[in-house]
Amino acid sequence: MKPKYTLIAAAVLVGLAAYTFMFERGEKPKEGQLLRYGVEDATHIELTRGEETIVMDKQGDDWVLTQPATGVAAADAVKRILENVARFAPKATRSGEDLAAEAYGLEKPVVVAKVTFGSTTVELSIGAEAVSGEFYAKLSDDSRLFTVPASVKSDFEKKADDLRERDVAKFDMKDISEVSLVRADQTIRLVNKPEKPAEGNTPPPSNWRIVEPVEAKADNSLVDTLARTISNLRVDQFVDDAPPGGDEEMGLSAPRLTAAVKLKNGKEISVAFGAEIEKPKDDTTTPKPPETGTSTPPTTPEKQLYVRRAGRAETYLVKATVLKDVDKALSDLRNKQLVDVTVSDVTSFSLQRREGASFTGSKTGDKWQVSAGGAETIEADTMNAENLLYDVKDLRAASFVDDVDPAESGLDAPAITIELKVKGGGQPVRVLVGNKKGSQYYARVGDDPQVMLVDATKIDGLHDALDDFKKSETKPAGDEGMLGDDVPTTSE
Repeated sequence: MKPKYTLIAAAVLVGLAAYTFMFERGEKPKEGQLLRYGVEDATHIELTRGEETIVMDKQGDDWVLTQPATGVAAADAVKRILENVARFAPKATRSGEDLAAEAYGLEKPVVVAKVTFGSTTVELSIGAEAVSGEFYAKLSDDSRLFTVPASVKSDFEKKADDLRERDVAKFDMKDISEVSLVRADQTIRLVNKPEKPAEGNTPPPSNWRIVEPVEAKADNSLVDTLARTISNLRVDQFVDDAPPGGDEEMGLSAPRLTAAVKLKNGKEISVAFGAEIEKPKDDTTTPKPPETGTSTPPTTPEKQLYVRRAGRAETYLVKATVLKDVDKALSDLRNKQLVDVTVSDVTSFSLQRREGASFTGSKTGDKWQVSAGGAETIEADTMNAENLLYDVKDLRAASFVDDVDPAESGLDAPAITIELKVKGGGQPVRVLVGNKKGSQYYARVGDDPQVMLVDATKIDGLHDALDDFKKSETKPAGDEGMLGDDVPTTSE
């Protein structure tokens, strides 16, 4: 091949390599883009406005403020700063201008952004307003005059507090696999094992189980709310100056509660909750009494909690109201529903009493056949048969009981045994009801050793006669029935 064509081919290959490199990094050049650094290659940021300089450094996966405050920086805000520099694309470019001219305001810039990419540092200065919505700008080692959108100036002018991460423990709910609540005297650990796969970005229905300190089914809705509350924790106030008593005064030397979330990728996010304080009163925003002389009703003081996330140096204050959804006892987290079945999936049932009427029922198609003690069989009214199933499904534990004497509970020889079989086979769902204690009955589900107390009205309301399954007979009301015997009639 001739040298001329060899050089052309080499140039094409270099161009293709550069093009491929940019696209593989997801950095398609914008129109007019002058710089093409990789955002992920940045390691250091300095934003200088007047006498104030904000410094941020890349530490692991996070950007961290090191001056004037210390703490994790907000990822979105940092990304906008980096993109403005790494992919610098001015609105307009002019050559041959005196950049020191006062009109451009670049000798005393409004703000200067310095970003280090590997061994290279890029300095972008923003000066005076050029036209509405644009500002003059210059790059280090570039003699040209540029204009940039007002949004670039706004991104560089953020105050330190505006650049601080206010999400304490943000994560995606579909990525969560475990939740733990740790107190001085107990650790509660819950594991989520969904029975169905996720659909797109929609998390599958939760299937939470308590695995420590006991094995039990958890209340899915309540645990989801707990996890979501942790994910949504927002900083109400940064604590840059610790109180005189330090961690002990803030309740963080021995936290009242530590909530930890484990994600599917193995990452763990742990938040310690400390002491509660009353939010300081802001006199500048206190409503003044109206001129009429009537007093302004007092407002309820807002409560805050000290919190700290493991792996972060900073301490935060958050709204104390979050505790109602996070600070849960073991009894709160347990699933209080005894039977979780879809009524339409039930194919047969058995209600056996130690004393009193017992029934069995089976469904063929939509028709229910019910027998009393195996003697008489009737075609039951579907609604009345399903009412029994709904009553069983509605049974809920009022409380859980530990170390109860079997003779006291009566569960070794149950007063009532309920069994439900559902489509697909498998083991029947079984509920045992024992002795009555005040206004409640002792109860247990299947082979689960956990004993609970359920409301007596629910048990006493279960069907106790074959007639309860029969269709209610109502006489059609004619004109006379509608008027009633006591309603006078008129005659011609």
